[in-house]
Amino acid sequence: MAVVQDSSQNMSIQDDVSKSVKRNIEDCLMDWSFSALEWSQDELITFAVCILERQQTRHTLGVTKEHLRNFVAEVGRNYNGMHFHNLPHAIMVLHSTFLLRATVSLPFNSPLDEVALLIAALCHDLDHRALSNTFYTNSKSELAEKYGDKSVLEHHHANTAFSIISNETVGILNQLDTAQKERFREVVFQCILATDMAVHKDRLDFLEGLKVKLDDKSHSGVYNDEEYLLLMQCILHTADLYNPFKPFKVAQQWALRLQKEFNEQVEKEKELGLPFLPFMAGSGPEALAKGEVGFITFVARPWYHTMSEVFAEVKVLVTILDNNIKLWKAEHEALQAAAEAAPKE
Repeated sequence: MAVVQDSSQNMSIQDDVSKSVKRNIEDCLMDWSFSALEWSQDELITFAVCILERQQTRHTLGVTKEHLRNFVAEVGRNYNGMHFHNLPHAIMVLHSTFLLRATVSLPFNSPLDEVALLIAALCHDLDHRALSNTFYTNSKSELAEKYGDKSVLEHHHANTAFSIISNETVGILNQLDTAQKERFREVVFQCILATDMAVHKDRLDFLEGLKVKLDDKSHSGVYNDEEYLLLMQCILHTADLYNPFKPFKVAQQWALRLQKEFNEQVEKEKELGLPFLPFMAGSGPEALAKGEVGFITFVARPWYHTMSEVFAEVKVLVTILDNNIKLWKAEHEALQAAAEAAPKE
């Protein structure tokens, strides 16, 4: 897979990690094929700090290297050990956001916005408990009541993020003025809220409309603040949908983890007498392959295709995604054929 070239300053890697870990970080930082699954908690923390340092986070926020690491470590402690929605997933999204930021031709308004986008990526699933918004709403949970059944998880993630971001001990905004703090909060909150799949179509419609305007020259290509914030949301949403453009073996591992979370939620829903979505009940390799074909075909590919029409640099990911669709289809067909050929009891 292609490695992104980056012209920014060399990152500063923690002195207390081994040479092999340093080399691994350097190799993975600009590589789209990176996977966080085999990394330890400490290595993931170090990797996240390196990404943030590459973005000049310490300079932008006025924090020390030790303070930044303590903040990231606290974020890590607030991710639960779920199959999919865990710290490795957060690091995958952070890394993909970083690469998209380095790749797409979007002139950021300020270094503060760039840092806020990366912090949103790192924090976007804080305290996730492997249950969906639908579960919280249908079960009439306190969390759903608190947020009026609207983007329940995303509001919880964003508020959890700011309980850490604004913490007197590990918080990272102490050196900013009031206006900077307000802007940082706006970017982080809006970007995390936009990871709710319920707003996926709205963001897709925005991208499609923007593409039409850019094509017919009715848009100058200079984005107003509303458009700019929406584009940052689209970058994070794209990064959150990273699995279809990963190497197939990596994609399989993450898809299986998500299937386990889905299956466990369905079991809870059955126990509570709640409705459940049939696709979340599917288990085993054949259901997994079928589900991935459907998700990539009807959700991920249209999104990535539209992103690539606004940002041509994304086309390389569409090519990888299309190849993965073929591999998932081939796997599904092979499993179907094997099941049909198996002797019936």
